[in-house]
Parts: sequence; C-alpha cells; structure tokens
Amino acid sequence: MRAGMIAITLALLVSSPLAAQPASVKDRAASGKEAVPARQLTEAESRALGDEARRKSDAQQRAWDAKTRGITRGICNGC
Repeated sequence: MRAGMIAITLALLVSSPLAAQPASVKDRAASGKEAVPARQLTEAESRALGDEARRKSDAQQRAWDAKTRGITRGICNGC
C-alpha cells in the first residue's frame, strides 16, 4: 500500500506543469519566450527603497525588543 502511494506521488510530481517549464534564460529563449530585461533604478529610487527597508527593519527590531523585554521582565529584575 505504501509503495503504491509513493509511486502515485512520484508520477504526479513528474507530470506536474512545473516540471515542464524551462528552467533557465537559455531554455526560455530556445522555447520562443523572451526574458524581459530588468530596469535599472535611479539613485533616488534606490535611496527610497533603502530607506523603506531600513524603516521596516527598525520597526521589526523594536517589536522584537519589546517582546523580549516583556518576556525577560518577569524573570530578571536587573543587576
């Protein structure tokens, strides 16, 4: 029974549509589909994205610090 389930699972994985898609840019070019080139960011766009990522990271760090402070407050009274 277990061997049959494994065989069915493997057959479904092999015949899945993900397996039929080309894996690389060369394969996509050979299949007739062209890859869309990435657009270069301007300095202002890059700076804005960096600032946004930094704000998000800082907010996550503050949330983590508050969580750990709340957890350790019950255990540690300070030195």
